Amino acid sequence: LMTFFILLIKLGLCGLFMNLFLNYKYKPRFSHLIFSLSYALMGFTTVYYFNNMWLDVIYMTPLVMIGINKLIDGNSTYYIITLALAILFNFYIAYMLCIFCVIYFLYELFCKYRFKDFKIYKNILLFFLLSSVLAALISSFLLIPAVLNLSHIMRFDLDHSLLDLHLEHIGKTFLNTVFSKTYIGTHNTTSVLGRNRPVLYVCLFTFSLMFLYFFNKKIKRKDKVLSLFVIFFFLLSFLIPHLQLFWQAFSFPNGYIARFSFFYSFFVIYLASKCFYNCDKIRIIYFILLIVLYSIISYFVSKIYLVFLSSGDIIISVIFVLIYLVLFFLYTRLSKKKIINILILLAVIIELTFNYADTLVTIKSMKVVSSYKTFYNQTCANLNNIESNFYRIDGNYYFSYLDSHTCSTNGITTALSTNDGDLYRFFHKNGGSLTYTTIMYDFNKLPVFDSLFGVKYIYSKDKLDETLYKEKGKFKIKKEEASSAGVRRIKA
Repeated sequence: LMTFFILLIKLGLCGLFMNLFLNYKYKPRFSHLIFSLSYALMGFTTVYYFNNMWLDVIYMTPLVMIGINKLIDGNSTYYIITLALAILFNFYIAYMLCIFCVIYFLYELFCKYRFKDFKIYKNILLFFLLSSVLAALISSFLLIPAVLNLSHIMRFDLDHSLLDLHLEHIGKTFLNTVFSKTYIGTHNTTSVLGRNRPVLYVCLFTFSLMFLYFFNKKIKRKDKVLSLFVIFFFLLSFLIPHLQLFWQAFSFPNGYIARFSFFYSFFVIYLASKCFYNCDKIRIIYFILLIVLYSIISYFVSKIYLVFLSSGDIIISVIFVLIYLVLFFLYTRLSKKKIINILILLAVIIELTFNYADTLVTIKSMKVVSSYKTFYNQTCANLNNIESNFYRIDGNYYFSYLDSHTCSTNGITTALSTNDGDLYRFFHKNGGSLTYTTIMYDFNKLPVFDSLFGVKYIYSKDKLDETLYKEKGKFKIKKEEASSAGVRRIKA
């Protein structure tokens, strides 16, 4: 329950700080709720809700961007403080934030000043670099120990096949990897661990406005060109593995690919707000062009076999885009905009709610929750009745490789991408079983291994060799695992 409240607070902070960013860029308005909700409930926060540490940098991002705008205007204090706090909250995602700070800073700088104002660029750029270094120094009391600790982490040789780039299939890769991740319900338990699929869903209203942004006559051509460069750079980052490697500290993550993708979502929402608040009577041909183009691309996406995306999700997404285009067209033509604002907000709330439910409440996710409850209520309850203050308890993989953490028992099996290198090598040299990121308990080891590492009890769904083990107690496992199981004590 406490974790749930922490999640609500952090999602609320995402929306609140995005609202503060919009208040800084424009005057305070009711319609800011449309964009702040889009940021708080974008695909990234929906999928990675369980990773509380990452959410800290997500809600700090709008504040850091406010700091960059203030820095360009001559005041760096706000930027230094907010960036230092973001680094302290989570230095790993903050590393990616620092990259985005450079992109956003250059974007805002070039939008505000003419290209020939070299002297202004030089002074502000130097100001930005010094401020960024100062923010890093403020947080160095945490950064330095972290870097020293990371130097001892086991790093595996890079699988060079991950860097393969097949330009001949770039069109299909774009539909499969990028565009297919913009639909409602596309991010779920099936796709979250996809190695080559980023999290790109944002509210389809902001997605539609991003397209119309480039046909808005009230927006300068220079701003459009710069915006196009930033969007293009993000798309290349999703498609080219070398750029992904750059964003992610030159180390491919163990699943959860493109962890920087929420910066793309932030930028899309920002462009959408610029189009919305620089309201122009965009020609109807562009509205028609967008819905036709979106429908055609959606048709081709539906023909690709994607286990995480259904035809129903695509159809609903197309319908929402059509609704938003009609509402925005009316918004640009009618004088009473308050009613249209309310209708757009209601449509956004319905869409985001639908996406959240479609993402989390799936048949598969419900099975996962049911499996977890069974494991926690039955298996953990039995394990907690066994003495384990000094000795270890380990055994079968039931729910995850972190079962011992779930049951609050001491064990050997540990799944962690930051396993200490010395610990990893120690287990390897002493007969331990290892995988890519996991130190595992192995039933096939001799009892001397259990004695060496203090494993007094093991639990299993399968019958164990009675010559090595004797039964301590039995418990049942539901449904598919409905075979005999027990906790076995190693013979002295």
